[in-house]
Parts: sequence; structure tokens; C-alpha cells
Amino acid sequence: MSLKRLVTFHGQGSIIDFSKVAFNNHSIKHLYETQYKTYCEQFPNLPQSLVILSHLLYKDLVSSGKLNPQHEETETIFLGHSLGELQSFVNGNDLISLKDAIDIANYRHLLMKQQVAKYQTFLESSHSPNTASNEMQMVALLLTKKFNLANPDYISSLQTHLAQEYQTLAVSNINTESSVVISGTKQELDKFLSSSTAQPNFNVPKKYKILENPDKIAFHNNKILKHLQEPLYDYIWNKLKDNKTHTVSLLNNKVITNYQGKLVSQKDDLLENFVLQSCNTVQFTKCCKTVENSNIDEFTHVGPVSSVLQKMLQRNLGMP
Repeated sequence: MSLKRLVTFHGQGSIIDFSKVAFNNHSIKHLYETQYKTYCEQFPNLPQSLVILSHLLYKDLVSSGKLNPQHEETETIFLGHSLGELQSFVNGNDLISLKDAIDIANYRHLLMKQQVAKYQTFLESSHSPNTASNEMQMVALLLTKKFNLANPDYISSLQTHLAQEYQTLAVSNINTESSVVISGTKQELDKFLSSSTAQPNFNVPKKYKILENPDKIAFHNNKILKHLQEPLYDYIWNKLKDNKTHTVSLLNNKVITNYQGKLVSQKDDLLENFVLQSCNTVQFTKCCKTVENSNIDEFTHVGPVSSVLQKMLQRNLGMP
């Protein structure tokens, strides 16, 4: 019987901990120090830095023998949160190079900023000229056990409510049953969070946290970002063509994708799902349900980040 290993990668917005950036392989260490260290330390909040460090740390694990995605007696499955899913293109499946992954992360980020700017221009030209109130924010709703018991199937109701009652608000991440991230303009988020009296037919949790969002992007918000799908798909497809991997059918390693939380084994499915999750809700609880049904034996968490993703995974799986 083969061993099943899940390899996970953090997503954009994760805070890089440079104390975790250490390499055993001398070639990888030299590559980092001569080509990437200055950039990553100077721009730790850029998505490119997370892509670089996650890939190099993964390669270091492979070179040390601690991780072998091609071992015939081990089935390795990848799961990346948000931007972390891009790692499954360059690691294990070898569809693109690290430079390509850096370029894709940069272009994806640029597209999101452009879509936000276009939407804000539309708002300001139509009915809401207050620039500050049109800034995009992200808020984590903290759902207690008591709140969830009193509001069964709350997340589904929340998605319907935001779709029907708000122009910009949408669910960005469903991380756990107790943590859901919503995004949209500051004006509409303030209205949503103000008080339950403003929304007599819908309960709003009292506990929430405004997330750091230096670029003011409504991540994974389909209302704001839906038009990035076609240019992002074409850009990645051209990268695949440059690497002559656009004709690849089966992946070397299966991937649990954020868009639907399903396990995919085809390159075309991975590409389509990555593009779709870039402008739709990250269904992390569904991903964890797939993990639960996959009978995973070992978990390997890769990246220069604290244990946030690991803790979310453990919480969803009921692990200590």
C-alpha cells in the first residue's frame, strides 16, 4: 500500500518569517543569496517574494530527501491556499519555471489592481464620488459556536444575502466554520457591520477583524475581479506553450483546487480552476473535506510562514 502525503503552500497576504528561510542545499542557498535574498527582504509583501521562497524551500526539501514527489511508493497531493495553488504548476508537475511562476504572480496581482481601479472609477462616476469610502477592505468574520448554533447554514445564507443586498460585498475565503472573509468597499462593509438593526432579517456576528490589505484589493471577489479571467488564462497558457507543456494531459501529482475543493489530475482542470479561484471564493473548508476523504498519512507544510495554514487545516480536520 502506497503512502499518501499532502504538501501545502501558503497564499498571498501571509506574513513572511525570514527566520524560517534556511537551506541545507548549498546550491539552493547560493541561488537565494545571490539572486533573490535582497529582493525578498526589500519587498516581503509582494506575491513574487512568497512564490520565490516557497519554491526554493520546496526544492530544498526535495534535495535533502525529506520530500520526493515522484517516489513510486508515495502518492503526493498538493494543496495551496489562494496564490499557493500556483506552486503546483512549478513544483512536482514541472509545467513552468520559477521565473514563469514569478511572472504569473506579478501579472495576476497587476490584473487585480487594474480591475479594482476600473470598478472604483465606475463607482465614482455613477453615484459614489467619495474615494475613501470606495477603498476595498477585507474583514474576517469570527463565528462562535453559539452564533453558528443560532444561525444554521450561516455561510450559505451570508453568500446569498451579500449577493442580493450589496453591490460590492462578497465572500472571499471560507477558511473554517468559524472564520469567513468578506470583501468590498469600506462604505458597504461599514454598513454591513454597523448593527443588526440595519439588517433586521439577517444576523451579523459581533466579532470580526479588519485585515491588513496594503494594496486595497478585494481578493477573490467575483463582483470586482470577474473580468480578469480571460487575460490571466491566456497569459498562463502562453507560459505553458513556451515550456512546451501545453500539450500535457495528466499531472504528475494531483492537486486539490480552491475553486471547488475537488481533486484534479488533469493539467487543463488545474489551469481552469486556478484562474477561476483567482476571482472567486476560496473554498478551503471543501478542500479540507477532500483531504479528509483522501486518507492522508503525512502532512508537509512548505513556506516561510508561521503555522496559520496548518492550524486551519487541523481545525477543519478535527486534529489536535
